[in-house]
Amino acid sequence: MSREDSLRARACAFSIAAVRTQLVAPKTAEFPSCNWNRDEFGFRHAENMRTWWVSAHVDASNRMGVMLRQRYIVKMRLDDSGAFEAVDVTLGD
Repeated sequence: MSREDSLRARACAFSIAAVRTQLVAPKTAEFPSCNWNRDEFGFRHAENMRTWWVSAHVDASNRMGVMLRQRYIVKMRLDDSGAFEAVDVTLGD
């Protein structure tokens, strides 16, 4: 697996974790699989691969208990230790 593929897999998993922190009912969240549905995710990264943007969708309950599909974009940065940190999480349109 190339470094880019490895970082892409980690960025995918990190984006899901970051979005969960923003949801009203995170336990209801359903995401596409990073392993099996990679084509449902959009990936971009800076040339040095230290800043990444991951976009996808999540199905989760809102405050009224209604399941809604929302698109999201997570901007993240790879720190010096090799861990991702969220810069911005955008849910919705």
